[in-house]
Amino acid sequence: MCSQIPELLELSEMARRQGEEFPRRRDLYHEILGKKGRHFSGIVGPRGVGKTVLLKQMAASDPECVYVSVDTLKERDLFDVIRRLHQDHGFGCILLDEVHFHDDFDGELKKAHDFLDVRIVFTSSTAL
Repeated sequence: MCSQIPELLELSEMARRQGEEFPRRRDLYHEILGKKGRHFSGIVGPRGVGKTVLLKQMAASDPECVYVSVDTLKERDLFDVIRRLHQDHGFGCILLDEVHFHDDFDGELKKAHDFLDVRIVFTSSTAL
């Protein structure tokens, strides 16, 4: 069981507030936010291009979204974190920033895709 959920929810709320500070939206924001249903979207690019801001803007705009900065995640079971946020807290969209910080992110995301009815948007600033 993920004991870090209360901290993650608090950090997500902080991310929401930060997302509201950036009123300008890029085309990618509208494209990703407009998609519904169970799917994954990955955003890869160099540091400083706005990937994190985009996720925070999405969190601020959609109450079904929760923002998780994977580089602050202490739990090693990313699937369990996603499952708890979805099943226990009702989030239909999980925003994972800096997913490459998790050693087995690809396997954990595959499990989430196979077993959960959840939308995931993730970012990485390194080559996947």
